[in-house]
Amino acid sequence: MNNYKTLCEVEISTKNPECHHLGAGLYDFAIGPYLDFDDEKPIFIGAKNVRWHIKKLDVDFEMALMKRSSDFEKKQLSRVRFSFNSLDELAALLEHFANATLKENPTTCLNMTKPGENHICIDSTILPYTMSLKYKHRRFFMRLHHDLMLVMSTKIVDFLRMSSSGEIKGDYVVFKQNCAISEDYVKIYSSIQKSFCLVVYDLIKEVRVSKNGTRYEVLFDYKMEDKYKCQELLCARELVSKDSIRQFRFELFTDQMQKWDGEDVIFDNLSFTIVFFRL
Repeated sequence: MNNYKTLCEVEISTKNPECHHLGAGLYDFAIGPYLDFDDEKPIFIGAKNVRWHIKKLDVDFEMALMKRSSDFEKKQLSRVRFSFNSLDELAALLEHFANATLKENPTTCLNMTKPGENHICIDSTILPYTMSLKYKHRRFFMRLHHDLMLVMSTKIVDFLRMSSSGEIKGDYVVFKQNCAISEDYVKIYSSIQKSFCLVVYDLIKEVRVSKNGTRYEVLFDYKMEDKYKCQELLCARELVSKDSIRQFRFELFTDQMQKWDGEDVIFDNLSFTIVFFRL
């Protein structure tokens, strides 16, 4: 939106002490000094610079990369705990840790027709990886050297959606295939959680009527995938009153105008800029 005159801008962050969390997606924000606009012309409010920090997820499990055999012992496995907020990050962490658990030193055989019996024969087609894991097209892809096997807790394997590619042994899954792929799409959050409407109370004239007839004062809608829009002025809503604005209440709803519960809130900080302006 262009051709507007900015009167005042207010930075809002759910982490700031001025922003009081009242539960789930409901907040009170104290602007500070009263805002008074002595102007006969209408004053509008909009929002821009929408930013968020996704919550980190935690997962703990056991795993080990080892020379291929018919069996393994639990004491051979290493326990690890990861914190991540993207599946690309999780794939990189798993790949790094799995290769770090390999006890034997990989060696290249000079005689490729007669692999050595006391070491892992790594040929030039897979170096530098003994195990690699990537997240692409909403699935995990794993490559494993033919002399190795990977053992992981069923907990993390179920998350990767790879259980059908391995052999289940109690609380663990053993991978011996050279390649494995998630049998279904893997996502951290649903599309509903990545879209929201920001509703303000007793501040703007415009309302949105839901299917059940409830009226909501929606300031703006936002999809978290639309990062390129974050600096744009997202809306122009006329203020109800131009006098003595000091605080206001806002609430997050889904794009279907349903209230967020605690599990829906996927960020630990949401920030945006409120703009008061005249057209």
